[in-house]
Amino acid sequence: MDRRSFLIAAAVGPMALSSVGGRLADAAEPTTTPVPHEVPLISRAAWGALRPRAGLEPHTPVRLTLHHSGVRLTDNSESPSRVQQHQRWHMIEKGHPDLDYHFVIDRRGHVFQGRNPRFRGDTQTDYDPTGHLLVCCEGDYQGVSGPPQKPTPSMLRSVALVFAAAAQRWEIDPRTLHGHRDYTEMTSCPGGELERLIHNGSLQESVEQFLAAGPVRWRKMPKAEGRAVVHRIESS
Repeated sequence: MDRRSFLIAAAVGPMALSSVGGRLADAAEPTTTPVPHEVPLISRAAWGALRPRAGLEPHTPVRLTLHHSGVRLTDNSESPSRVQQHQRWHMIEKGHPDLDYHFVIDRRGHVFQGRNPRFRGDTQTDYDPTGHLLVCCEGDYQGVSGPPQKPTPSMLRSVALVFAAAAQRWEIDPRTLHGHRDYTEMTSCPGGELERLIHNGSLQESVEQFLAAGPVRWRKMPKAEGRAVVHRIESS
């Protein structure tokens, strides 16, 4: 069974940042944001994660790496179940100890807590993810399963904030920000639409702007709050 078929089968069962002048800007966001910046995380308990299995390998993040799921997401209300499907694909079909990614971000910028960043992620390709902080954008930004999707302003803002929080926590240089395809020829991930923002420096610049503005940190929502957010996503 391939990944796309697995996701389709699973879906039947259970459950403005924009590129302007080379910069990322979000017209829907205020020009000033209170400091410190907080990144609200939908906890694993809130989105219904399976418990990790034995086999997680400790590491220290030293670089920032962007992925995409490679499967179109046109209805964002499906994003919580999609994260569940990714985890089951990685654990059940691929035999990995947990969801491969440390964070998953949906089209509206909601950030789902994935594998604990203290442990190395996993990959379906031939690069070594040791030391990589893995962030996955939900959707297809290459055109794997239809026309490539465009990254949304809300999603890009959350990507920059997550990377900024990681950069600050582990003293990671934002210049380490690359896409999955920059480490292997086996994939087009994270897709041309996201890779363009990496290579023109605009995503790195956005990370640096958050870092320059003051402290950036993750805030894991209490379980009840996270479940309420999941419910709102699924009802939208």
